[in-house]
Amino acid sequence: MNENKIPDPEQIKKEVESGTFTTFRTLLRQGIGTRTQAAFAEQTGLSRSTVSKMLNQTVIPKPEKKTLEAFASQMFSVSYTDLCLSCGYEPEDVNMIATQVRQAILDGAGALKGALAGSLREFLKQIETLYLPPIKTGWRGWGENDEGLPDVPGEEKKVYSCEWDYDDNHGSTFFVLGYSETKKDQLVLNGIRTDATCIPPSFLKYVDGEKVQCNAALACIIAKRKPAGTESVEEKLLRNIFGGGEEYIRTEIGWGFYYPETPAGFDNYLLEHAASFCTDDNTRKFYQEWLGSGKNADEAFEGYMGESTEDGTGAVVAHILSVETGKPFRFTRKYTENGPDDSCVFCTEGVSQTDRRMKIDKKILRDLYAAANELGIERFGQVYHREVETCLEDQLYNTKYYHYEFVAKK
Repeated sequence: MNENKIPDPEQIKKEVESGTFTTFRTLLRQGIGTRTQAAFAEQTGLSRSTVSKMLNQTVIPKPEKKTLEAFASQMFSVSYTDLCLSCGYEPEDVNMIATQVRQAILDGAGALKGALAGSLREFLKQIETLYLPPIKTGWRGWGENDEGLPDVPGEEKKVYSCEWDYDDNHGSTFFVLGYSETKKDQLVLNGIRTDATCIPPSFLKYVDGEKVQCNAALACIIAKRKPAGTESVEEKLLRNIFGGGEEYIRTEIGWGFYYPETPAGFDNYLLEHAASFCTDDNTRKFYQEWLGSGKNADEAFEGYMGESTEDGTGAVVAHILSVETGKPFRFTRKYTENGPDDSCVFCTEGVSQTDRRMKIDKKILRDLYAAANELGIERFGQVYHREVETCLEDQLYNTKYYHYEFVAKK
């Protein structure tokens, strides 16, 4: 429980029965903060009239849990647990949510077994829309070797995780999809498996039992986030400015182009620059599978990262540019929730991070023009990419105890 004071159950019961929801309204106003009702409504995906009625009508219907989840997802100082308690709900245990997510994935994949789609992402989108509980979720593919994956029906298999948030927890539910390809370049979903063997071993080293837990039966890793409402006034101010009390947003300036999705000219570009891409066994393997399998580029290169921070076709383009220009290009996706999509392929070597008027090297400019022209990307040159960085606590010292640390290190 955070610093918000929830009245005793009898008081809440009276508020629910009378429809006044005084405590809930107080928390709602606190959670909205300095934002306008219109801005908050847009962020939560609800109508402005819905938010206005909850705040201003004398008597209101009992808010649904999915509405409370939408509110809590956009609040810094009020938790989902508090909202539930203020409306007379008993908040669900995080393992119950993990159970629901796993069962939804199994039910969705079971219903879609034998169905056709253009990509695995299409299957996942249908599962998300029709089966997942009303919490914030997303999908992430993992580039695990086939040899390390558990058996599942189908000619090919792919490991994914369903990333979800609930109250002060972030969960990752892992599963493996088995699928086959048809002669018409369609995918057939053959089966699914979700148990402890689906969790990548690299995740298990972070399990400490307190902040990070592993529920093997549910194939889930649950990380504890800092509870809402425990920050000081200064931390809350930083959270509102930078998006998190322990994080800040850093902007990098580079030479390249924005790459929010795979451009129309990617296939031809890769064919023309195949020699620059196929520089080792790993890249040759990806290239040959792309040519021979008939997969679309997004599906074929999911899991390829090269020297980039993210996988996908952008990492392929970054590798080709690195080889052909001799500069370290990389691909990185959007890292901040708000603002435009600044996913890009870019290079920061030799680029001033303070002088925005620094001239771009003419050779790099010509290379970028050629690549953008072939890919079908309209604009190129100087790009800005924002990343969320975490403050390093071990680089902060306490004036009361520093001399002891210094003596100890000596």
